[in-house]
Amino acid sequence: MLNHTIRISTFILISILITLFTPQVKGTETEIKKTINLNISSRSDNNRHYYITLLKQALLADGYHVNINYIGQLTANRQNKYLYENQISVIWRLQTPARDKQFLRVNVGLTNGLIAQRVLLIRPQSQKTFNSINNKSDLIEQNLTAAFGENWFDSEIWRHNKLDYVEFLGDSQKIFSMLASGRRKIDYFSRGVNEVLGEAKQHPDLTIEKNLLICYQNDSYFYVKKDNIALKKILEQALIKAKESGLYDKLLAQYWGDLNTQLDLDSRRKVILEMP
Repeated sequence: MLNHTIRISTFILISILITLFTPQVKGTETEIKKTINLNISSRSDNNRHYYITLLKQALLADGYHVNINYIGQLTANRQNKYLYENQISVIWRLQTPARDKQFLRVNVGLTNGLIAQRVLLIRPQSQKTFNSINNKSDLIEQNLTAAFGENWFDSEIWRHNKLDYVEFLGDSQKIFSMLASGRRKIDYFSRGVNEVLGEAKQHPDLTIEKNLLICYQNDSYFYVKKDNIALKKILEQALIKAKESGLYDKLLAQYWGDLNTQLDLDSRRKVILEMP
């Protein structure tokens, strides 16, 4: 009788242990929720909410618990350093061959190419100069000079297309005030169509040039540290699913709206640039 009672008790204990440690199954998929902790920074406040929301919502939709710690704004060089040192988990940048060697690219474009459709921030009194620009040759002949931040890939694109530019070291936010002041020999600041409306509001002493749309083939991507293959795969899978589900398009519309109408893109003169 005692042995029988012990066997029943043992059976019950084993059954409880199996229940506690067996993953819950829904249909044919095993639901094991994982937590991902990400340290994030940005180079400016402009548009960071879109990138962080896309990252978080895509991971949540793919079944992850997500904790994001935003550590504030950093320069591009400091972001690179922090990524190497595991102080931040991911950055978003234009795709470049050099960057693809430095880091692991999560191979899903983040703006549907909007970042590579560029309009210009200029001083209001400069619009009459730009009215006569119809193509790349006109930009070259007029000796109009663009402003870029330190080591931006835009500089390589402009140099490849024989366009004048100046690079500013350090904080790229000072470009806005430098352009507005007219003290430096710069004529325009090329900005993605998904960036320029917010920046124009923040800098009312500048205006959006009315006629030109500078275009090249590229997009922004998430990058992770070279050895973080696991995170790269997780983010890639989540973003692919976000595109398939419509989440990606929903967030593009939510954060940037109808840019074609707001910036009158269809009526602008296109200046096509070659990639290096």
